[in-house]
Amino acid sequence: MIRKLSLLLLLLILGCKEKEASVETTVETALKNFSLSGTINGAYNDYIFLGYGKHKDSAKVIDGKFKFTGELDLPTQQGWLNLRPGANSLFVYLESSTIELVMDYRQEVDEYGYNMNILDLKDIKGSKTAIIQEKYQNFWRKNEEKDNFDELLNEELIRLFKEHPKHSFSGKILGELASYNRVLKVDELEHLYTLLDTTYQNKFDLEFYNTGIKSLKKYNIGHEFLAFKLPNQNSELISITNYKGKYTLVDFWASWCRPCRQKHPGLIELYSKTDRETFDIISLSIDEDEDDWKKAIQQDALVWENVIDKNGEVSDELGVMAIPHSFLLNQKGEIVGINLTDDEIEKIIVNNKANK
Repeated sequence: MIRKLSLLLLLLILGCKEKEASVETTVETALKNFSLSGTINGAYNDYIFLGYGKHKDSAKVIDGKFKFTGELDLPTQQGWLNLRPGANSLFVYLESSTIELVMDYRQEVDEYGYNMNILDLKDIKGSKTAIIQEKYQNFWRKNEEKDNFDELLNEELIRLFKEHPKHSFSGKILGELASYNRVLKVDELEHLYTLLDTTYQNKFDLEFYNTGIKSLKKYNIGHEFLAFKLPNQNSELISITNYKGKYTLVDFWASWCRPCRQKHPGLIELYSKTDRETFDIISLSIDEDEDDWKKAIQQDALVWENVIDKNGEVSDELGVMAIPHSFLLNQKGEIVGINLTDDEIEKIIVNNKANK
């Protein structure tokens, strides 16, 4: 009798657990379902494309309207929208809600003569993530010119990460700060990492963070730069150590990187305003096709030294995960700035002259 009773209780317990598991699975699936619809103002009646993670989808734009539905890999996941190529990419976070976008469509010819289909986001509704993003962006704009911006940013991110430890936007911020916008110290970044629930973060953002931290520990501001030798267009090996004695900008780019090439006119202007004894530039391409690289150098009229890192050995060692990316070196070959603007570089050079 006791055995029968025990067996009965066991069956009841297992039955309850199966039901609970079923309910949890249903809820979890529901939390990953999304709906993304939009209105496009302008004469575009072709397909629009959506990507998120490894997923790709398309929808026909009819009378300026489109809609996507699907299931995410994570509760929140960054996606990107684009029209028929060539086109820009419009990034938007997907979540378990009904998101509505309003966008303007226009065509333009870029500086290389390519016709581009451009989407400009005008409004977004139904997105909790958009509210978090807007608040963070407003904080950055309001405070970035302050002398204690790094302290304020660290405090803001501690608050944000504690409030949203599972949100993949938190992981994206941390990945970018470690690998690109290097405002915070290593120990601050490592503390912020402990506040995240990494189970819910995009693996690429975590990879950006890990690579960035490794690079920061070895090639941060104040550290000696990597001593490399790479070939130029004439297959001559160029050593970065030859540039000691003056400020040098090491600029990572590629022929296919539109934002990189959009920076070139500004760099050319900066280069023309400075003398070679004080400041120089060496552009380091990660192109795999040398012909495309050489053609882009001519098209953009890059008059300084250009070298190529076809195998990615230098960029990998330095932790360069995205381009454009740059390091400003001082006369001793030490890193004094990472991803500075042209104005910031010019200010450093001018201040150095004034202090001599």
